[in-house]
Amino acid sequence: MPKLKKVSKNEWAFEADYSRSNMPKDVENFLEQKLKSGELEQMSPEQVMLELMTTMPDALIDLSHEPTQFDELAATAELLQIGSFFEAKLSSESYVTTFPNDPDGWGMLASTFKMMDEDVSSMLAYRMCIDVYTKDFPKTFDWKKAKIDWGFLENRPFLTALSQLALSYADLDMYEPAIEWAEKLIHLNPTDNIGIRSNLVKFYLETKQYQKIFNLAKKYPEDTIAVEIPYGEVLAYCYLDDVENAQKTWLSAQETLPLVAKELAKKRHPKPKNVDGYVTIGGADQAYYYWETSGQYWQNNVIAQQLIEDYRNAKK
Repeated sequence: MPKLKKVSKNEWAFEADYSRSNMPKDVENFLEQKLKSGELEQMSPEQVMLELMTTMPDALIDLSHEPTQFDELAATAELLQIGSFFEAKLSSESYVTTFPNDPDGWGMLASTFKMMDEDVSSMLAYRMCIDVYTKDFPKTFDWKKAKIDWGFLENRPFLTALSQLALSYADLDMYEPAIEWAEKLIHLNPTDNIGIRSNLVKFYLETKQYQKIFNLAKKYPEDTIAVEIPYGEVLAYCYLDDVENAQKTWLSAQETLPLVAKELAKKRHPKPKNVDGYVTIGGADQAYYYWETSGQYWQNNVIAQQLIEDYRNAKK
């Protein structure tokens, strides 16, 4: 399994893990050198293979054709992709029984449970995934000080698993542990490439921790990616019955993302056309998705509803 190593004072990164393959040692050393030098991220798979064949043509001859752990995980992922959930579940369960110390196996099992709407089992599997990752963390690792940068490719499976664990708790309305793990993720990777801060705003609204929404807004000022932050700040003031600041932040949020206010003020909410799975920053699709996931918080507050009604009247 991947090992966590310190790369500077408070910076940590996972080492490249080739344990799931039957890769020859010479090839493993070659890839590790390329990774450390930063060259690997700049090379395409074709370029890597060409250089391998040029510099060590005999290194790949001894590769076994026996299925590897990597092959088994890939086969399970393919079953998930084609919708064969029961078969994927059996495959994942067999894998974690054989390789209980591979976090990716537990992550695959958790994803399978999620696709089958078995939310409790999914949460428990993600919990096992994180436990496997962290049980051998160095004793000097400090959750309060450590940083694990998304920029290192080897760090991404762990950071992704953390986000999925937080979300799996939220799916069960267990917001306190969801917040705990989401906040850990934000601290480890402040750039928040995964976007868990959007979910955190909802978790804070559900638990009435409005001050923490203000703290997020300060941490990510004028955030146009996580639309939940500028509009969540408005909601926080609404739920605190602070009309003056609710109005101020409402105007500010409109300036940052005007189509969201427009969407909230609609009587009907047809889904935008040509939505292809990608969210357009500042677009009508982003506004629609915000209303779809957070509209209830606006509907359930008198001050928020008054802000929307005043907006409608001003647009007439």
